[in-house]
Amino acid sequence: MTSLGDPLQRHDCTPGTATALVRVAAPAAGQVVVEPGPGTGLITARMLERGAVVHAIELDPLRLAALEKQFAPALAAGQLHLRHGDAAKDLPRLSGPWLAVGNPPFHITSALLQRWLLNAEGLAGATLLLQREAAKRLCGVPGQESRWSVLLRAAGTPRIAQLLPRHATQPPSRVDLAILHWTRRSDGLDQPALQRLDRLLERAFAGTHTVAAALRGLATPEILRRQAKEQRWDPQAHPRTVPPAGWIALADFLGKIGKI
Repeated sequence: MTSLGDPLQRHDCTPGTATALVRVAAPAAGQVVVEPGPGTGLITARMLERGAVVHAIELDPLRLAALEKQFAPALAAGQLHLRHGDAAKDLPRLSGPWLAVGNPPFHITSALLQRWLLNAEGLAGATLLLQREAAKRLCGVPGQESRWSVLLRAAGTPRIAQLLPRHATQPPSRVDLAILHWTRRSDGLDQPALQRLDRLLERAFAGTHTVAAALRGLATPEILRRQAKEQRWDPQAHPRTVPPAGWIALADFLGKIGKI
């Protein structure tokens, strides 16, 4: 996935990969975009060409200095905003809808999604380069759900927009890659509901327990039986077998009775 000894675990896009990523994201002129880890600036340049207003967050101070020099005109014009920081923790204050587009280090993907979905307002969509198997898991597989696939599907629609080989980055990844494209649905959960759902999922997915065992003390057996019957899942099975609709309904019920 990364070059040996690189503490930032970088995997830079090739020019073709950057073009493909931005083509999928399709930011319109004037669209506000957050780019985690702009790196060499290939993705940044293509979004600027489309007229997007880019807020890029770079952890490496040397790369940040190079980007400031490379994109001096866009910085001066206010089309590009660069900041030094950790994209999983730092986010500019934005008003209105925005997109997340980029090639972040693979190991911070979950932290990014958590930050954006649960603690940031206005996220309308995300287009990210990820390891292929991770992208598939985030899209959700019946019977093999995860905390993150449930959250993404509760708020929007994730899909794999394009499959890419391991040589789509430099240095090459150790595994094949994919472009994950997520768009928020108008009927998706709002942020407070997503936060309640995440608290439930954190408890449920904390171990290898059945749903009933994982939620003991939080939901009574009768609540679980009723919810499971209505949503067609098994309390004695692993949490990964519960579909997103089942988790959403259970979180809503437990929220109403003050359990989460």
